[in-house]
Amino acid sequence: MHNPNRGRIGQAFAAIAHIKQRAAQRGRIARSLVALLALVILGASATAITYLITNRNAPLVVTQTAPAEAAAPIFVGIEPFTVSLNGNNYERVLHVALTLKVADERTRERLTQYQPVARSRLLLLLSEQDPEAVQTSAGKRQLANDIRHAINQPFTGSEPQQVIDVLFTAFVVQ
Repeated sequence: MHNPNRGRIGQAFAAIAHIKQRAAQRGRIARSLVALLALVILGASATAITYLITNRNAPLVVTQTAPAEAAAPIFVGIEPFTVSLNGNNYERVLHVALTLKVADERTRERLTQYQPVARSRLLLLLSEQDPEAVQTSAGKRQLANDIRHAINQPFTGSEPQQVIDVLFTAFVVQ
């Protein structure tokens, strides 16, 4: 007796055997690739650790170049002022000494050359102040800002000054 399905079953077993054989080959290739990848990672790690151990004293961060040295500040001293302040029903005296921080040597030279003009501007500005307002911190900051604006106005036909800051070195209201 001859069974016609027997040939088909044999073919199916042969096909299954062939598939298993190819899967085994692929498994060997995949395992080989995983092993190779593991070796590469292990080698890179060993290299990094060796580098870090042998170069302990060397900085890990790339050093930056030193910033350019900032120019030294330029200050211009102004002789003290004493002015009368008129309040509502009383009179007070304001004594102020200040120093100007300027942007460049050219501004310092102009302030020295035109010092009488600068002092006149400051005298007029200071004598207009309210005695109560200039005693507060906000009033002093506002006065410093007003002084800076008054001094930065150009002197006759010249370019404007570059006063950066006004520094009070004495401030008395009596």
